[in-house]
Amino acid sequence: MSGLDGVGLEIVRDLNGKVSALVLKQPSGNVELDRVGAFVPNITVDELMSKLIAASGGEANVRRHKAMRQKVAIDFETLGVNGEGVIIAKWPNLWAIRTTRYALGKRIDTSFSYFDGTNGGGDGYKLSGPDLDDEKIDDKFYGLLDWRTMFKKVEIKNKRQVNKEEAYVVVATPEHGSPVAYYISTKSFLLLRRERRGADTSLFEDYRRVNGEMVPFKTTYITPAGQRKVYYIKDTKFDVAIDDRKFRSSQRRD
Repeated sequence: MSGLDGVGLEIVRDLNGKVSALVLKQPSGNVELDRVGAFVPNITVDELMSKLIAASGGEANVRRHKAMRQKVAIDFETLGVNGEGVIIAKWPNLWAIRTTRYALGKRIDTSFSYFDGTNGGGDGYKLSGPDLDDEKIDDKFYGLLDWRTMFKKVEIKNKRQVNKEEAYVVVATPEHGSPVAYYISTKSFLLLRRERRGADTSLFEDYRRVNGEMVPFKTTYITPAGQRKVYYIKDTKFDVAIDDRKFRSSQRRD
């Protein structure tokens, strides 16, 4: 909304579309109006992220890994089919997955998705614009260990329940791309949920220690339309030899 002489009121919404703040726009500068009873965190962003990194295995231990291969079983819950996949990742931000789906014990199709550090996509599509910017963030090999360089602003916005566990809601805004909400446990300080408006929501459970690093052995992806698929890790190996060519679009039909 705008008024006379450059004065206006902007409604700011969170990733769920709820009103989170009002911004008074005026020629002398913008002023964000605090809500009555607004959340005040009992921990700073620096402290919280340090606890997250420590809970994940510690920065030195995590950074010694340079590559990873995972074999997963997949339950496409809303489609009534199952599948299996192989996920590969490599420092600094290479990622790919090859998926095979089955119905009644018979293979029905295979797919390949990738990010080669610059470009990304999969069978029948190629990422561009904001979607490509978001993929660059999501495929960082060390993830939130690099939060200071990944984002221009990081704020603790609230607390929410994730599978009956309390979590800090941390909203991180990159220079390019969409804001991301990370839900970090107030007890274990492990990442429980990740969401971005208009994209899949990810739920992380069943953390286990592998080579000193905490790995979620169950990840549920929920599309904006409500479709669900669940990945169960069958095997994780770090620092396996992976050729960079495995992350290219030309690999999709291998």
